[in-house]
Order: sequence, then structure tokens, then C-alpha cells
Amino acid sequence: MKAALVVRFSNPVPGREKAAIAFGQEFEDFARKNAAKVSEPKWYWSSSGENMLIVEGEYENLLGLTATPEAIKLESKGMLLLQNFRDEFVVVGRDRADGLYREALQELHLV
Repeated sequence: MKAALVVRFSNPVPGREKAAIAFGQEFEDFARKNAAKVSEPKWYWSSSGENMLIVEGEYENLLGLTATPEAIKLESKGMLLLQNFRDEFVVVGRDRADGLYREALQELHLV
């Protein structure tokens, strides 16, 4: 199943700007090193201040990659360096997600 890891963040924590820039490069290097499993990272800069970094791939590949010690350490660095840092997995495409949602409704006898 196609999915994406979406990392959201706003400005660096004051005083940690230089480290935040280095973190961005480290994250990008990590994703590129694993390019056989996931896409190159795409950066999105928002006028509202909530920025995003998106990496796409197969759900299982993304999940496995984020469970590595290197990825867990990167997530910790992001939380320490960037305000409003959070990440999430999203499923790509309506049909697959909608189908799974409908199956869950049926199994719970809600439809």
C-alpha cells in the first residue's frame, strides 16, 4: 500500500537554528541513503509557518525504516530542535483507505 511519512514543523527553537539546519541535511541524507525503499524527501514551506517534509513509499518500507535506531534518533533531534515537530503516516489514495474503513465498519456492525 502506498503511503507517506509527513513531518510537520515550524520555526527552530530559538538558539538552535544552526543545529536545525544541520538536522535538515541529516534527515535528507538519511532518506537518500534509503532511496531504494522510499522517495527523495520533498520540502514544503508554508506561508502559515507550518512546514512539511514528505517521504513517500510502500507503507511497510516506511514503517520498517522509521523503526531503525537511526530514524528514532532523528525523530528525537527533530523534537529538540524544531517547534511544533510531529510526524505521521498517511495512506495515499482514497480507494484503499476508504475500503479499509468500510471493512472496519462492517466488522463492527456499524453499517
